[in-house]
Amino acid sequence: MAACLCGLTGNTFLRSSPDPTCRRSSTIRIDRPRYVPTISSSVAPLSLAASQSFQPARREQLRHEYDTDPLVRHGHRLSSTVWGVVLLVEALVRVPLVYTLPVSVMVGVGEAMSIAAFAGLISWNLWYVRRAGAREAAARDARSPEAE
Repeated sequence: MAACLCGLTGNTFLRSSPDPTCRRSSTIRIDRPRYVPTISSSVAPLSLAASQSFQPARREQLRHEYDTDPLVRHGHRLSSTVWGVVLLVEALVRVPLVYTLPVSVMVGVGEAMSIAAFAGLISWNLWYVRRAGAREAAARDARSPEAE
C-alpha cells in the first residue's frame, strides 16, 4: 500500500492513499517527541537542567517547583531566554569581526567578548534570582497572619 503524507498539523499526520480499499484521506495520531522545540512544549528550559546539575540533592524539589509554581516557571523561561538571546547576539557580533580583524587581534577580542558576555549574564542572573527571592519573601510576609 502506497501512502503519501500530505501535511503535519500539531500531533496529526494527514494522509492520502491512492489505494482504493483505503479511505481517501485519513488521520493518524502520533505522539510529539519531547525534543521538538515548540512554545507549548513540556520540555523544561535549560536553566532548570543547569540548576538541577548544580544542586543534585534538590533535583526533584526543583522539578516539582517548576511543575507547580507559575512564577518559578516564568523565571526559568526568562533566564533561558535572556541567556540564549545574549549568546546569540554575541555570536552574531563575532562573525563580522572575524572577517575584518586580523587573527592575532581577534583572538584577544573574542576572548574578551566571551568573558564580558558570561560575566554580564552571571551578574544579571544573580541579580534576578535575588530580586525574585525578595519578592517571594515579601509576598509570603504579606500573606502571613502575623502581618495583620
